[in-house]
Amino acid sequence: MILHTLINDSAKDDWVNSLLKFVSPVMEDNLVKKIRPNITEANVKKHIADSAAKLNSTDWKDVNICLLDYLFNMGDNSSELYTSVHKVVGTYFRQKTHRKKKSDGKGEKKQQDNSRYQSYERYEKYERYERYESHSSNKRDDFDSTRATDFEKAKHYGQVLGLTGKVSKAYIRKKYLELIAKYHPDKVFDLGEELKILAEVKTKQINAAYDWMKKKYSI
Repeated sequence: MILHTLINDSAKDDWVNSLLKFVSPVMEDNLVKKIRPNITEANVKKHIADSAAKLNSTDWKDVNICLLDYLFNMGDNSSELYTSVHKVVGTYFRQKTHRKKKSDGKGEKKQQDNSRYQSYERYEKYERYERYESHSSNKRDDFDSTRATDFEKAKHYGQVLGLTGKVSKAYIRKKYLELIAKYHPDKVFDLGEELKILAEVKTKQINAAYDWMKKKYSI
């Protein structure tokens, strides 16, 4: 957030005041000992998401990609912050790709930007599917719906759909739609045959889980 503020407000005369709205320095012996936040974590994330689009018009646009990479490596790639910044980065590079080239130099840079983003997305997808495979293959092999009790089915299918906390019919349907969209053929067409098959298996599991939930809870 500090970096975003410095980049976006550096040209303003009151950039220091902009920064002090969010953080306060704690001084000791005329040195900054630490920085204390003035706003909540939720507001920090909101500020970052709101200012992410502004970075794309600066030389610091790669900060957004670095943030995505960090959130992904921390396993936080389903958060609202990740989704918001990801939309900004994706839209930016797609628009840049389709603009008319003004010069050979600029055209080459656009291609490099687009290539970097495509590589990032492929990396993200591979990581997601490989992680799913390593964590769920054993569970998939062990579960037998023909022998399982209703309690075992509810537990297994709930895990497949990622259900947590208090569960309602609307929540079950929401999780189903999110997951089925994630493994749609359009999302995996460029990932290779092995991962396409994996996506098909996952789609069948999601549909089986939702079908059982629909019958069990009259959704």
